[in-house]
Amino acid sequence: MNRKIVLTFLLTFVFLLPIWSELEFKLVETWEHDELIPGKLFDAIVDEYGDVVTGFQRSGVKIANSKTIVDLGPFGQGPSDIDGFFAITLCDGDLAVEGMAGKLKIFSKKEGKYKWKQTIWKKFGGSFQLVRDGVFKAGKWFFTGAQVFQKSKNEYGIWYIRVYDRDGKFIKNLIKKDITVSRSAHLMDYLLAEYKDKLFFIAEDEPIVRIIDPLAVDIKKEITLKMPDFYKPMPVEFYAYNPKDSMKNPLAIARQWADWKTGYTRINRVGIDGDHLVLQVRTCKKELGLFALLFYNAESFTLDRVVYTNDLLLDIKGGKFYMFANGNPGYDDEAGDYIVNIYQFEKKSNNKKVKK
Repeated sequence: MNRKIVLTFLLTFVFLLPIWSELEFKLVETWEHDELIPGKLFDAIVDEYGDVVTGFQRSGVKIANSKTIVDLGPFGQGPSDIDGFFAITLCDGDLAVEGMAGKLKIFSKKEGKYKWKQTIWKKFGGSFQLVRDGVFKAGKWFFTGAQVFQKSKNEYGIWYIRVYDRDGKFIKNLIKKDITVSRSAHLMDYLLAEYKDKLFFIAEDEPIVRIIDPLAVDIKKEITLKMPDFYKPMPVEFYAYNPKDSMKNPLAIARQWADWKTGYTRINRVGIDGDHLVLQVRTCKKELGLFALLFYNAESFTLDRVVYTNDLLLDIKGGKFYMFANGNPGYDDEAGDYIVNIYQFEKKSNNKKVKK
């Protein structure tokens, strides 16, 4: 390796250590609203106006800031109504909500309120996709969500990403995986993060980053991430169950679902903070906290820092970490009240008293 490159890396590493060590992850603001959230969080973003947009299973899409919380729209079939919810993303400053039956609803903010602008009907490119995340980049829609298909009696395949043009016309599928166990992969979360001219794709069950070129609509590279010592991987047969057994005992699938989502080191949220890819994972160790934020260098993918917390990451914007207090209302007993805690890294204060 070139000596200059090695020297540059070592100097960067040496100077980075004291910077991280001098910073603390500090709570700087709390938004608290008198509203109880009964269902699990599907997706969340911070929009261009600094409002937090959250989508919950039973509560719909809500928009909150330090002063107010409002619904994006009522449940219903009208143009501005919410008829289901799976993912939120931004498109040229507008808010895009992925709903039921391949409908993508676009809302523009006018006079401080989001108003319906148009509905884009996606043209399916094969089997139905239960969307888990979405990004609009390079003039295209990238939606994650497993599309499971059977190749033979004991062989199955999965497509993880479906790509559309701006008008909803199908372009291609991305990231194919062969599996030997018929898993309910459509119930898993598949996450996207935007970094410069790239997209990072990460599945909840494996610490692998797939780097996507959105212009070429292709995979550039795969990187396996180093995980902390507490890492508890999901078994290969995870998300596999017998539908007949669950029909006999309806509570069985509910118990399995809770185990799937909380019993292993699941990657539940991702984001970008400067030059770091941030993963939020379950720790499965109460003494550490519900979650850990893992900070990976977005170029070298080295693990630079770990921060433990009981709050669920919603989004990262301008160096601020917007988090839902006490976890995910669908899985964590202490969560439910609509409380957004905002954190940021600040230089540690010197509280040493000077002797007189």
